[in-house]
Amino acid sequence: MEHIRQEITCIFVDIQDSSYKTSRLDYQKVIDIMADFLTEVSLILAEHHVKVGAYLGDGLMAFCDGKDSQRSVINAAYSILEMREKKDMFYKKDWRSSFNICIGVQTGFASLGYFPCKEFGHYTAMGDTVNLASRFCSLAETNSICADQGFYLGIQGAITNFKLTPKVTHNHIKGYEGEQFNLIHATPKLYNKPRHDVCPNCDSETETTSYFEDYEIRKCTVCDFGKLAPVASSIERLLQPKKKDELFFSQSMLKQSKPPATCKFH
Repeated sequence: MEHIRQEITCIFVDIQDSSYKTSRLDYQKVIDIMADFLTEVSLILAEHHVKVGAYLGDGLMAFCDGKDSQRSVINAAYSILEMREKKDMFYKKDWRSSFNICIGVQTGFASLGYFPCKEFGHYTAMGDTVNLASRFCSLAETNSICADQGFYLGIQGAITNFKLTPKVTHNHIKGYEGEQFNLIHATPKLYNKPRHDVCPNCDSETETTSYFEDYEIRKCTVCDFGKLAPVASSIERLLQPKKKDELFFSQSMLKQSKPPATCKFH
């Protein structure tokens, strides 16, 4: 089979601290945990039509070459992080700490085929896209996804379940020295629920009641505490630096037609 060049979205999933664990804990238990986790990851990837290209001991590389590959991969990544959160309590006993992972993704062209040949190889992907996904994985924060800003701009509607954190520009990535990458870390909201979704008085959920220009008025469903928070309806706003303070208003202040710009009331 000839190697073909095609646009893909590549994902790397890596288990953190695996080398340290295998050298200091019960080796067989550590291996069993990693095998169980990678099996679960493989099942999730298959559900989202993402192909495993290689198992790397304490991680794996996979790719999607189908239509809308970016959404398929980001949805799979969210499910993987969600699964990790649920299984962490079962792993802790033998892992002796939280079981953490990191994920890197990248979209671009790669060579697909059996490497080195069909008789001895495995159907996989090779190229700069794969290399960058690997580099981004090594730079990802704990239990988050790292990708270039352009990746997130291309899938605005698929990242509503993530908190995006822009990082400083990297121009010293191994193999790509001098090239500029505006990296962003995406953390599922199951870890970091946005502040404007929680009432600061009673920790109950808030809901949007109305909009005021670039702000939305959110009110607690229990104690009626009101809050004015910036509306982040697009990826561009999520990527902009956040304001230092959110605007809090009591029930009476919410009735005013034009609230002060940067004040905090209780």
